Amino acid sequence: MKQITYTPIEKVEFPPVEEQTVYAHGSLNATHARIRIPEAKALVNPYTGMVYAINSEAYKTVLHEDLLHSAEYGIRSAGAKYQLEIHFPNAGRQMWARFHLIEQQYEIVPGDIVHPTIEIYGSYDRSWASRALYGGQQLVCSNGMTVFVAYQAIRTPHLSVFKYGDLIEMVKDSHGVFVQQRELMQEWRHQHATPELYERVVNGLGLTKHQEDSLAKEVEVRSHLMIEDMKYRTMTMYDFYNAVTQNMTHDRVMIRNRRRQAESFQKLRKLF
Repeated sequence: MKQITYTPIEKVEFPPVEEQTVYAHGSLNATHARIRIPEAKALVNPYTGMVYAINSEAYKTVLHEDLLHSAEYGIRSAGAKYQLEIHFPNAGRQMWARFHLIEQQYEIVPGDIVHPTIEIYGSYDRSWASRALYGGQQLVCSNGMTVFVAYQAIRTPHLSVFKYGDLIEMVKDSHGVFVQQRELMQEWRHQHATPELYERVVNGLGLTKHQEDSLAKEVEVRSHLMIEDMKYRTMTMYDFYNAVTQNMTHDRVMIRNRRRQAESFQKLRKLF
């Protein structure tokens, strides 16, 4: 299993970005000219020239680092110790960060320990809303997890960073959220995974043929079961959930495409 790479927040290398005027090439008095497009601006990597997004001039750019630091300040102010995992999918247009709350641990079954995460999403091209969500990490094999209990995500407009108090409350509430999450997963241990559940998850995630084949070959590390064991009614919902998250966390295609990986974890929240 691939180990998670943690990065101290002061050593995160954020994608460079600057605002630039947007021009179009046109014709003026039979001579070629650059025509400025009013009320528009481009967010550009100044070193490569790659355009992250073209937005309205009135759109306030919130840098990835400002969004992340506002979340980190709230988490740190709550007294939580964390380790940071961070990715910049889609060539830096998006940011996906996980604050692993390392001092909180919850045992789902004997020897199967989970700790909470707070996940931060943001984007320059408005493809992702700026928000904070609960997640989790299984310590046995570093599986990523999602939280299924009903709980309001913290959202902030693209024009602003997070309010510190919201993240402080999120950390304080994490214990209650994970007590409910543990109870839900313990119930799954006594429910068989069904072909109907399998189809719902595969279709909901939009898995390609390659990814479905990859999932079929996945051996769930705790139970040593595979998807084919579903037909023998030996695979529980918890085993199946672990097999899915294990595959999503470690599959090479997912690792190469962090945007799809992040979006798949978001979709999974509604499928079990």
